[in-house]
Amino acid sequence: MIAVIVPFYQRQPGLLHRALSSIAQQRWTGELRVLVTDDGSPVPAETELDGLPSSLIAQVRILRQSNAGPAAARNLALDALPPGADMVAFLDSDDVWDATHLANVDAARKAGAALYFADHWRQEDPLTRFAECGFQPDGRAIAAGSPDIVWCNPRSLMQTIVRRSPVGTSTVAISRDLIGLRRLRTDLRTAGEDSLFWLSVLETGPRVACSTHCEAVYGRGVSVFNHRSWGDERSLRTALDEMQAQRAFRQMFSSDPVAAALIEDRCRDLDLTFWQALFACVRRLKFGAVWLATTYVGKRPLALLRMPRATIRAVRQQFQRNPA
Repeated sequence: MIAVIVPFYQRQPGLLHRALSSIAQQRWTGELRVLVTDDGSPVPAETELDGLPSSLIAQVRILRQSNAGPAAARNLALDALPPGADMVAFLDSDDVWDATHLANVDAARKAGAALYFADHWRQEDPLTRFAECGFQPDGRAIAAGSPDIVWCNPRSLMQTIVRRSPVGTSTVAISRDLIGLRRLRTDLRTAGEDSLFWLSVLETGPRVACSTHCEAVYGRGVSVFNHRSWGDERSLRTALDEMQAQRAFRQMFSSDPVAAALIEDRCRDLDLTFWQALFACVRRLKFGAVWLATTYVGKRPLALLRMPRATIRAVRQQFQRNPA
């Protein structure tokens, strides 16, 4: 049995219905359960089931919690997995699967894979995620009849995730035994919690397979907006969460100087992003963001070294937008 976990918080009706429809359209016909966690969504999950095939509705269970973020929503569903589920697939409520996805998950599982992921594409991007990251899996095919599904080295994949992750949550499936008691970090509500989870799983050295076929299309619901582009407290929160995730990466790769250098480069970029976002907030008189700056610097004092450069960049950008 494959259990599908769908965290749900949306303001726009129809997104969850579309995601669930993509589950109903799967070519795989094995036993399936769908756990939807309503994370205090403004659009109730029940209203999204209307019009779906009765065969799918019968397999859907709706869980509820007060709004606590996608990690907590996924954790609630992991705690409620049905006894017969031996594989767990993840799908965000504003994304859709290609009709081949679960069949490919099942093929990888039967070949011995404990973790599976696939290429995917975001609606506003010109390239798929694998192409954006320059990710080219070089393992052999898992079977003669599955040329697009290949084996991946778990250690190499860990380093790739630190550099720029090709792993999209809505393409991931993990064996229940491999997940065990692991859960996602709920303190990182806007960024990094999923990559940390994949890394904690990969540390055990499982057999990993991935598909070069694009198996998910990412939408533009509440959960996928890039907060850093908004110039408000949410952008600062995202940068803060990403920085904390990078600190956790550093602990995982403390003995790997190459990974440590990549992580520090990423932290420096985040420092610049954070200060520029803070300046944008100040220009908009959103002084409530200052407490986030205090938190950020408290966790990463080196960020102060990037403030002068960020100031110059912000002033230059402002001048370019509003020349004299």
